[in-house]
Amino acid sequence: MFCVAGCQVNHLYATSTHDGATAYHRAVQFADKPSCLTLLLSADQAAINVQDSLGLSPLHVACKLSRRALVKKLVVQWTVLFLSQ
Repeated sequence: MFCVAGCQVNHLYATSTHDGATAYHRAVQFADKPSCLTLLLSADQAAINVQDSLGLSPLHVACKLSRRALVKKLVVQWTVLFLSQ
């Protein structure tokens, strides 16, 4: 996240024109370990619910790909973020 003319710009929500995937979707698709996902979540936790063009969140993708460590990370993060409100 950076600041331009007093406004915060967040490229974590930027989506691919091909499939609507965010950086979170790509981190789940191409990394077996949660380190990249952890880095993204430290910048913006709320983006974990953004859906791609098929309506899939990063959690859906992690489940489809059987990425257990990433599923656990996303579920814990979702629980902390949304149930603490």
